[in-house]
Amino acid sequence: MKRLVVLILSISIATLLFTGCGSQDDNSNDVNQNGNADNAAVEATGTEPVELASSEFSGKTAALGDSVGAMKIITVAVISEEPEYQAVIKFEGATTLSGTYKHYEDYETAGNQVIFTVDETSKKYLPQLEDIEEIDQVSLKFGFTDNYAAAEAFGAPGSEGSATIVIDRYQINHAPDFWNTADLVEVVEKD
Repeated sequence: MKRLVVLILSISIATLLFTGCGSQDDNSNDVNQNGNADNAAVEATGTEPVELASSEFSGKTAALGDSVGAMKIITVAVISEEPEYQAVIKFEGATTLSGTYKHYEDYETAGNQVIFTVDETSKKYLPQLEDIEEIDQVSLKFGFTDNYAAAEAFGAPGSEGSATIVIDRYQINHAPDFWNTADLVEVVEKD
């Protein structure tokens, strides 16, 4: 029975990840080979970090249209509240983050992935669920919705270093075996 519940939850979350249940049309931005955004609309929105009064918010009370700092919630899907809180919450709104990247050849169960870890300075610009007991390192890591563009921008598997990036459409996937994602808009600086 437990395996059936896990299978159903996994299928539900995967469906939400790929369809964006409750979200508006996907206007993801393309990244060219130099890591620069091709979408002129990004320039119009501004990408200066907006410090959040608090980067933590409650997924249990979050609603479409709510703002957390410079980001607006466009999807809320609570998968389960008991025995463990699980949810998918997607935001729109560009923000600039600094941290480290690593292009894994074989990341956990997902294979070839570029993972970005937000540094201590930038974590205040990233929404985080207060519904979990403590903000852990997993909540400060995310992959990219277009991993091919991220791989081109950050380099071949095994590449790693520091970077400042602009992201949009950040998505919290708070469930076992899933990680958070974001659209890579621009690589501002890369070491």
